[in-house]
Amino acid sequence: MTGKYVFRSHEVPESKWPGGATKIIDSKNFELTPMAMLMIEIEPRGIREIHRHPDADEIQYYLSGQARMTGFNAVSNARTFNYGPGAR
Repeated sequence: MTGKYVFRSHEVPESKWPGGATKIIDSKNFELTPMAMLMIEIEPRGIREIHRHPDADEIQYYLSGQARMTGFNAVSNARTFNYGPGAR
């Protein structure tokens, strides 16, 4: 049985780039919410581009591997954290 709240992310086309791949899930293919999700796979020693969200929060969730992320709160306020599956 398939409900109206089921979303099959494996059916979203993947966009490959040097160092990894992404899947973007947003209101274009998931109309029930204004939220968006980026599933990203980064190869070992890979890096993701610097970006910002001037009017939105970001949540990180790691399925496997380890990563380091730096969050900037203002021009001179940044913190770097190490992450992995199940990290708190």
